[in-house]
Amino acid sequence: MKFLPISKTKAKKIALTVGKHAALVGLGLCGIALIMFFYYTWDLPRPENFTDLPFVQSTKIYDRTGKVLLYDIYGEEKREVVPFDKISENIKKAIITSEDARFYQHNGVDLKALARSFLVDVRLRAARQGASTITQQLIRSVYLNRDKTISRKVREIQKTKFLSGISTRFPLAKIPMA
Repeated sequence: MKFLPISKTKAKKIALTVGKHAALVGLGLCGIALIMFFYYTWDLPRPENFTDLPFVQSTKIYDRTGKVLLYDIYGEEKREVVPFDKISENIKKAIITSEDARFYQHNGVDLKALARSFLVDVRLRAARQGASTITQQLIRSVYLNRDKTISRKVREIQKTKFLSGISTRFPLAKIPMA
């Protein structure tokens, strides 16, 4: 197949037209992404008040001396808040190792883990692989639910990035482990 030669000015004009259309498509995609971001995150609570949130603990009933525990009543979770400085360093390291091995190499969201999870989920054609960091797990348990949806993941990432901007290594430094 033979192509007819075109002039340089016509080639420039075509390239300029294609470039304009590509820029418009790119801007449109950025606009859609921005609208989706605000749609999924507009109603989330402010994380600067995160440490003020009440953590549900079990109710403990002691005998009249106050020394012997008679009953430990709990609802959905049996939880007792322990101050951060009272937790053994070995426990802290074990949690980081088991839950988020790359804890010190990312800023709240592990993009490598997200990419790996996405590829595995696409290959399996189901949401099976997890990629949440400790910070994301904390956000999910306090603000969100456990539904495996894109909207929940977007909200989780947005809130995690905001929390990470307030304080580095926020969950282990500020929140009592329960």
